[in-house]
Amino acid sequence: LDYTIGSVHLVKNKKSGELWFIDGPIINYTSGLSSIFDNNIKLAVTSFYEQTAEMISTQKPTIIGHFDKVKMHNRNRFFKETESWYKKLVKQTLDVVEKSGSIVEVNTRGIYKKRCDSLYPGEEILKEILKLKIPITISADAHELHELTAYYPETISLLKDMGFKKLKYFTGKTWDDYEISTFF
Repeated sequence: LDYTIGSVHLVKNKKSGELWFIDGPIINYTSGLSSIFDNNIKLAVTSFYEQTAEMISTQKPTIIGHFDKVKMHNRNRFFKETESWYKKLVKQTLDVVEKSGSIVEVNTRGIYKKRCDSLYPGEEILKEILKLKIPITISADAHELHELTAYYPETISLLKDMGFKKLKYFTGKTWDDYEISTFF
């Protein structure tokens, strides 16, 4: 096995054991939030980040995929990413990532598929990742050949503007640093 990618798509309600599917059609997101978490978005999002931290600690993936996937169908309807409780959860989870040595994926799929208004993770989280010196890689999370580099030029430009200097890339044997300035 060359490397692993860890990401949470199903969020477990600790009390009931039921699973909330945050990916796919928006109806899955909203109906699951209602039926599994009784529309308690704080509990649902807290469960997502707690399970992400647990996955990182126990599975030790090489890459953390779409770190803030829980925002996919949110678009500020259920919570704001600027709220203090949300920012605290993100910071706690990033601390786990930092200790693990995992690489955070900058995922473009939400934007080019028009399912989200920002990258996974969003700019505020990317600022914290930069501050913590957590390594990043970029992925389109492609499901088809024509998607392989979707939204890459815009993402590389944003990362450069934010102050990122390097991306991790897999050589076929190891993960090496690649200067962002050499892209596009």
